[in-house]
Amino acid sequence: MRLEWGISSDRGLVRGLNQDSVMANGSVFAVADGMGGHVGGEIASRIAIDQIEAHEKDQASGWFDSVFADANAAILREAQRASELHGMGTTLTAAYFHGSEEEPFFTVQSIGDSRAYLWTEGILHQITDDHTYVRELIRNGSISEDEGLHHRGRHILTRALGREESLEVDTFTVRVQGGDRLLLCSDGLYNHVTDSTLGSILGSDLSGQEMADKLVNLANEDGGSDNISVIVVRIFSDGEGEGLHRRSAQHLLGESGGRSEPTSSGVSGKVRVNPIARGPVLASIPRPLDRKVVGGRAKIVTVRVVSFMTVLLLFALAVGLLVNDYAHHAYFVDIKGDHVVIYQGHPGGVLWFQPKLVVTTALRTSSLNQAQVSVLRAKVEEPTLAAAQTYLRNLKHDLSLEKKAKTVTTPSTTSTTSTTLASSSSTTTGSG
Repeated sequence: MRLEWGISSDRGLVRGLNQDSVMANGSVFAVADGMGGHVGGEIASRIAIDQIEAHEKDQASGWFDSVFADANAAILREAQRASELHGMGTTLTAAYFHGSEEEPFFTVQSIGDSRAYLWTEGILHQITDDHTYVRELIRNGSISEDEGLHHRGRHILTRALGREESLEVDTFTVRVQGGDRLLLCSDGLYNHVTDSTLGSILGSDLSGQEMADKLVNLANEDGGSDNISVIVVRIFSDGEGEGLHRRSAQHLLGESGGRSEPTSSGVSGKVRVNPIARGPVLASIPRPLDRKVVGGRAKIVTVRVVSFMTVLLLFALAVGLLVNDYAHHAYFVDIKGDHVVIYQGHPGGVLWFQPKLVVTTALRTSSLNQAQVSVLRAKVEEPTLAAAQTYLRNLKHDLSLEKKAKTVTTPSTTSTTSTTLASSSSTTTGSG
């Protein structure tokens, strides 16, 4: 069994920076889509890929099972070290090729909304499931699949590395055979390229690199609204596909990079698409419990007492985690003194969790009109730090337009016409 792969990453046509990081070395393939601030997403995604490379190099027993947890811890440490990186995070989808010659397989792990697909025998299977607000709504029946395509919250992640210390990662075992293709990609690809087109290209005779380049070009042709990262792995049986170009391993870290020219190779053949086929039941990376040595005389307790205390402890822990999650996973824009600021938390606090000042901007109330000041004093709540920063960017943009409008003089009078523009806030966030 041998592999041939292609890898391509592009900033797209809208974003000024590529916050994706990717890697492929013949046994491990990974895509990380960073988010948070101007450079935070780039740093978070690079840390995730660096952790995979370091663990894979060490080859310690069970290294792939621990790499996501270690990457999460490393991102949290870096965010605590530098205040400007607070709130950064990244998706991560990685595939590890191993097993025997008779039964080769990929172990795929994923958190966030970067995806893994398997094309086999003319059918495209989506292996991973998106960890987004919209997917939760679809799963619980609140909205339909079609409604989810255009929902304003489709880019809001419910899970990501760097979000919190606790971690839940999906794990899949994917058996493969000669002729199969594995696709890993960020959402910049599948938001612009349909499953049918994905299946057609993966089912073609193009090389892995040609497929990757073509998919990136198609996403850009459809608008390229986000960073686009693609890895295509072709699986061959022994002796099959000899002489094909094998691209060397690459690690693209947040490059703004140029774009490939569209390939002239054609795509032929028909495929059936099964976009909702899933892998095995989801599993989570286990979190080890702290072990403590307890000395002294042993105490005899009944099973009933132990059970009651265990249930009580678990209930208290669950309530504490829920309160902590609710208290810390929110932000609001406010005024402190003469400055516009951003707090983490909810206005007024939740129980013992009080809001924490995370950003003090250079924007002063003296540059705002009375209506804008009133809105800010009422607190503008946002779900993420990135959304709060987007609100401030929009506010500054509106102030700039308002200033220009005040200086415009009409032909019939020497007085200026003042136009007040209401500031807008976008609460949609996503992976960069």
